[in-house]
Amino acid sequence: MSAWRREALQRLPLLRRQIEEAGSFSDLCRELLYEFWNIYGRADIIGSRITHSPQDDALLQGIHDYAGWCLLQRHHEHFYGEIVLGFYYGLSVGINVYYAQEFSRYMAPDVLDCLHKSGLLAYIVGRNKVEAFVSDYYAERRKPG
Repeated sequence: MSAWRREALQRLPLLRRQIEEAGSFSDLCRELLYEFWNIYGRADIIGSRITHSPQDDALLQGIHDYAGWCLLQRHHEHFYGEIVLGFYYGLSVGINVYYAQEFSRYMAPDVLDCLHKSGLLAYIVGRNKVEAFVSDYYAERRKPG
């Protein structure tokens, strides 16, 4: 079994069928982005917070963990390039103020740092919004609960 599939099965048990049916790593990246946007289609916005069902919350955490794992596999160009094109690029389409809050909940600081240092964060959130996004990310992480 390939490393990408084994890692996906470990981090995303709720998507076992989709992972097993994915014909390639690229297919899985597209599936993760599809699941990601479906979750946000079901989310509720209460005040200035986005809320998710417990299952969607676990799925979002798994998606971010898996995408982060792939991104940090820089020695493996296929993982790195595909996750950037297949997932993080797709995030740039619908980014808004709520995602800084969401990223602070689900995205590990080392993944944000990698996106920032590589210049990919500027592409995802917009070049003129990077510093504010990073500042908001850490401010959200410092909030209790």
